[in-house]
Amino acid sequence: MKWRRERTARLHHEAHAAMPVLSRESRLFLALERPPLRLYASAALWAIQMSRPVRPSNLIRSRVRDATEAKRNLGWVGAQDAELHYPKGEIKNKVDVTVPITRGDAVILRRWAVDLRPRYALIDGTEESVYLIPGKAKPRHVKDFVRLPSGCVAVSTLAEIWSAGTDIIGIEMTPHMCRHAVATLVLAVEPGNFAKVASILGDEEATVRKHYGRDSGKAAAATMRQVLLEAHPQIFKHLRRALS
Repeated sequence: MKWRRERTARLHHEAHAAMPVLSRESRLFLALERPPLRLYASAALWAIQMSRPVRPSNLIRSRVRDATEAKRNLGWVGAQDAELHYPKGEIKNKVDVTVPITRGDAVILRRWAVDLRPRYALIDGTEESVYLIPGKAKPRHVKDFVRLPSGCVAVSTLAEIWSAGTDIIGIEMTPHMCRHAVATLVLAVEPGNFAKVASILGDEEATVRKHYGRDSGKAAAATMRQVLLEAHPQIFKHLRRALS
């Protein structure tokens, strides 16, 4: 991996040094790379949300490098897996949240973070950004005791990048809707287990009860349970095993 990182860093440096003398045609070619790179960034975001859905603000603030007053969130586990760690203060509630990312999702995330993200940042002129999705915005609604640098992706741009993925897979779902989907699914498998939903979402049980313990939440979970059972009679045996 060391030679791979050095090779990527050298390519990054040489490409950056060549930017001032690029011809108009070369600049156009770089611009044409942006859409497929954005699509891969979307795949990386989906990989995170399919592992353990976090709030959109955490996707925006996810960092691949240490900042002056804030450590990186992304780390590698062994040769294949990854995890995102959000300490207290970076989560809406005062809890630590770790997102384990494994198998194909980890492959996608590593490919983006190590190989493709530097190219995307070069094209966008955001090479100094420490964020997983580099940009030129400043993190919003950050708590007073948390110090985060500028250089994150804007909310509107994150939505555009995410939508590139939804257009491909045909599921109209926002990053935040992933959290609702997981909550509803868990309650369909284990009715009334608000504590487990809170644990998965990094939320407070009282908040989960407030949102999913009402008639609409109960009805949605019951409907999902019935639909899943009709389509896949054995599904809950597998899901209970996965959630245990």
